[in-house]
Amino acid sequence: MNSKKNFRSSEENIRISEEERERFLVPSSPDNIITKRNSFSDDDDNADIIIREENDDIDSNLLADIEIVKDQYEELDNIISSIGMGNFQKRLLVLCGFGWLSDALWMMCVAIILPRVQVHFQVPNSIIGLLSSSQYFGMMFGAVFWGIISDTYGRKQAFSWTLGLSVFFGYIASLSQSFEQLCFLFFMLGFGVGGNLPVDGAIFLEFVPKENQYLLTLLSVFFEFGAAFTALVGYLILPSYSCFKEGCDVYKENNGWRYVIMILGTCTLIMLIIRILFFRLLESPKFLLSHNRKQEAIFVFQEIARINGNEIEIHLDNLSSPKHSNVSPESNRNFNKSSILSTQKFSSLFNDLKYLFKKQWITTTMIVWSMWGVISFGSVMFNLYLPKYLETVSKEENKEHSEGGEAIRKGLKGFMIFSIWGAPGAIIASYLIETILGRKGAMIIAATGVSLSTFLFANFHHYYSVVLFSMIIGILKSVNWSVIYCYTPEVFETKIRGTACGISSVFARITGMISPIITGTLISLSVSAPLYVTSFVFGILAILVFMLPIETRGRQA
Repeated sequence: MNSKKNFRSSEENIRISEEERERFLVPSSPDNIITKRNSFSDDDDNADIIIREENDDIDSNLLADIEIVKDQYEELDNIISSIGMGNFQKRLLVLCGFGWLSDALWMMCVAIILPRVQVHFQVPNSIIGLLSSSQYFGMMFGAVFWGIISDTYGRKQAFSWTLGLSVFFGYIASLSQSFEQLCFLFFMLGFGVGGNLPVDGAIFLEFVPKENQYLLTLLSVFFEFGAAFTALVGYLILPSYSCFKEGCDVYKENNGWRYVIMILGTCTLIMLIIRILFFRLLESPKFLLSHNRKQEAIFVFQEIARINGNEIEIHLDNLSSPKHSNVSPESNRNFNKSSILSTQKFSSLFNDLKYLFKKQWITTTMIVWSMWGVISFGSVMFNLYLPKYLETVSKEENKEHSEGGEAIRKGLKGFMIFSIWGAPGAIIASYLIETILGRKGAMIIAATGVSLSTFLFANFHHYYSVVLFSMIIGILKSVNWSVIYCYTPEVFETKIRGTACGISSVFARITGMISPIITGTLISLSVSAPLYVTSFVFGILAILVFMLPIETRGRQA
């Protein structure tokens, strides 16, 4: 049964034609500094609706407008809660999960194909880590680029482009004829992948009622399943299509890593098609309001309510306009648009960055960015180390199979088990963050647990003991990632959320880029050295979380 919710006001209720609905679903860009009119056919006395993009350089009072817009978010939150959690949000959860699953596919892909790529191109140990570093280098640029794009042009633009670039460069990477080509193509692939997590997380939070924000941690379930799926593909493909003896023809017998990349590219393409053909994403109402496009925000709310089986009436004065934006349509046309836009984009980014370093935010900003760097460094080090280590342990326990595919099969099986146990970790995280522990308490316990478990891992060398501890680490590491992905977009305001999350990811990509190189150096010193460093790093993470000044449990994002 449909329910109808009415936000009363003295204004006439907004009615939007089917033609106008289609227009509102088309992404807008800052080049559209124009006015659009829609005359009501049933009443000649109704005023035309004017939809305008705000221009920072046109009115000196725009900063006052921004403060008014911030006040409007509370009313938006009430409307979102009134609409409730329904079919729209459930579909969005799955489609945003595809972005996280894609991240896992490509990040874990490097870990499992690295030994096979080394054999194929005869790459020395000293530089083999450059493949992973190239991908993280691209992800670093992608995180900033797509974060800024989502804050400037809207969330919709980045939603599909990130997966599209991953598909395109993934397929081309499978055809690489040299290690240098492969590194460059994984850099470009990483550029697309880098926007998935910050953009998709922001999109989901801005459509979900406050009481359901904990569901963001469930997106990490998709990440863990993606990691497990990648390990499964490697387990099924690599042992049968890889070289294990000196003198084999790598161009005929060592193409398993190419097949793995192709399969993962096809999976990403399927997810992209589902996003485009089976779900029409609406622009975030909070983004629209922050750009003074309140008519479109009203339409988006009405559409979400309709998809959820409800009806909702919203009036213009429910979203009061900034009082100082009084630039006429005629005056807009007199400005040099390219000059205005270039200044606007630079000014917007500069103001966002400056805002992050204000007195009330600087402590949170620095700690959150440090947390991302630390957790990425430790996770990448362990993930790259584990498959090769499990394969080595398997060879030592099965000397007769040391030159065959059994060792790699057993090593990938252990890595798959480690990845699968990340999924329960994400579910556990979604429960813990809503308990008295909150976001901070859950992260402190998980980070401390990973630190202790990794230390014990380093002191046991039997295959099954190693697998057991890797399962424990997989669960707790997943809790850490799930909570930090939930906490970061929650703690920052909507206006700067995309930029803040994007820069957070940059720190993760920088340390993720450095980690493989340091891992190779540590292994040359001691087989267990990467494990002790990982243990120390997660201990630092626990301390950083303890220092966070803000707990976001119970807050509307």
